[in-house]
Amino acid sequence: MSRPGHLEDIYAAPLQPDGEARLYTSNFFGPGDLVVSLAKDAPAFKVEVESPFRRLEPGDIPSLVLDPSQSVALTRLGARMQVTSAFDADTLYRRLPARQLVFLSDRCNRYILDDYTRFATFREVFVEYLVDIRARGRGEDLELQVRSFTREGGALGFRDLPSLILVDGVPVFNHSLVFNLDPSLVKRVDVYPFYCTFGQAMYSGVANFVTFKGDLGGIRFGDNVRILDYESVATPVAFVPSESHRYPGERETLLWQPIVDLAPGEELVLPLLKADEGLVLVVEGLTAEGKPVELVKIDSYSPK
Repeated sequence: MSRPGHLEDIYAAPLQPDGEARLYTSNFFGPGDLVVSLAKDAPAFKVEVESPFRRLEPGDIPSLVLDPSQSVALTRLGARMQVTSAFDADTLYRRLPARQLVFLSDRCNRYILDDYTRFATFREVFVEYLVDIRARGRGEDLELQVRSFTREGGALGFRDLPSLILVDGVPVFNHSLVFNLDPSLVKRVDVYPFYCTFGQAMYSGVANFVTFKGDLGGIRFGDNVRILDYESVATPVAFVPSESHRYPGERETLLWQPIVDLAPGEELVLPLLKADEGLVLVVEGLTAEGKPVELVKIDSYSPK
């Protein structure tokens, strides 16, 4: 399973006897296409993606009961929410970058096709300059092989294990579709000459054919592939102050940064606006060793 344009968002799992496969994703955000592939041809199958969100049946939602003692606090918070909305609070949200290339890193052999002679077929491209990939016949099928290092980091060579061939980050198991792709639609080819595993599958190398439009180059997949519309969880955002506006001091949250990576000894400077009632700094997270960290600091001083 994968999503176009996301190189490392590839997940593999064996099918259970009842036809179910469970995958744990970590970088799927917002709406987009979901590509589900079976490594072997399956001329007749149907894909149903179960929603990861909890569904409450009618009657399971309890009635809202407000404690009268909370009326003053709720009224104050309601006024602050209205002030924030009136002053274009939506402009204070910033989308956080998605995780990229954690396992494969950026150590790849990158071939930008415009830097070379543009040929009409990939057969010519492989022969003339893309020497890290070769095409070989395997029975009636065509197989693309990636030249890679040994598991111990030894000499480069072509291995017996299959290579993972991607188009815009989507696995393509029928390599003839890639071999017959129009090179004029491809911007670059990234070759990762390392052994890698996705789920329970191991590959001797990875090659990603990146198109200009990110539309898979118009490939017409076989019956072993299904493309579905899928709504993932919301994209992580940070709530930051705006330097171009002066807001009334009615907001509870001055800054919210849900994802922060700091190296040992590294400092983080946080831009803050005026806080009439002092500041509360809350830090929660994990260390590199996986130990939980929690810090709460209350500062009664209001920055000017």
